Amino acid sequence: MDKTEELPPPKDTELYDVLGITPTATVAQIKKSYLILARKYHPDKNPEPEAEAMFKNISQAYEVLSDPEKRENYHKFGKESLNSDYCTDSRVLFQMMFGGGQFGDIFGELLFAATEPPKEGEDGEEPAEDILPGEFSPKKLEEIEKLKEALGKRLELWMLGNVSEFEKQIQEETDKLSKESFGPELLRYLGFIYHNESVKFTRGFLGVPGLIANVKQVAHTLKELFSIVDQGLSVESLESDYMANRDTLTEDERTMIETALAQESMVLMWYFIRLNIDSTVRKVCHDFLRDKKIDKSSRKRRARG
Repeated sequence: MDKTEELPPPKDTELYDVLGITPTATVAQIKKSYLILARKYHPDKNPEPEAEAMFKNISQAYEVLSDPEKRENYHKFGKESLNSDYCTDSRVLFQMMFGGGQFGDIFGELLFAATEPPKEGEDGEEPAEDILPGEFSPKKLEEIEKLKEALGKRLELWMLGNVSEFEKQIQEETDKLSKESFGPELLRYLGFIYHNESVKFTRGFLGVPGLIANVKQVAHTLKELFSIVDQGLSVESLESDYMANRDTLTEDERTMIETALAQESMVLMWYFIRLNIDSTVRKVCHDFLRDKKIDKSSRKRRARG
């Protein structure tokens, strides 16, 4: 629920001015403005000398105003409430945008190949070799081990037979996560993956239900890939048309097209994120349910949980 109306009058409006919004802007309006301006001033898209500094200012404004606690402090104390080491890494900001940073122990760090420029390796080395879909870097595999541990902790009450407390715990967590940005969508997506992986394990690959679950997974993945390609072409076409005709457009026409680009880019990012989540969570479930360190009956109970 948006609690903008409960905020005190802001001590200054500089961050709001950066995003071109009013202090009464909703979370959705803040997000929309950030997407439009971030795309406009991203150094990879804008060669103007001031673009990088503007992009950092936009990122800082979004980080503060999209966080209820930081926003309230900004209203009360102005820029004095900010410190100089605020993050301007758009990967972290997108992590906040999709799940509010509260899903980290479920699917880990999100990858944003669609929006992030290639990064050099450490100490100026060549960038690391690209990881293909379905493959995992050593760093990601380490993260998956931590996600397996988190999943095990989440299922502790279930494994101990305390079903009512387990259901209460999951309901409370679901209620909390559903209030985050894209929370309901992420929860539904995770529910599909968990159910599909459970059926695959409990019914076996040779049983009809298990076979159907595998077919559904393949069909689902192909659909996701097709959606990414189709949406990517849509964004590319819209952006090409905009760049080709930008000088002849009125200010209102530019704003309208930039808004459409931001919305279409958001959809594209959502598709990439889902594919990233799908591969990570399935790997976590696969390894977690097939852990030979525990007995077969316990592995089956894990799957039912």
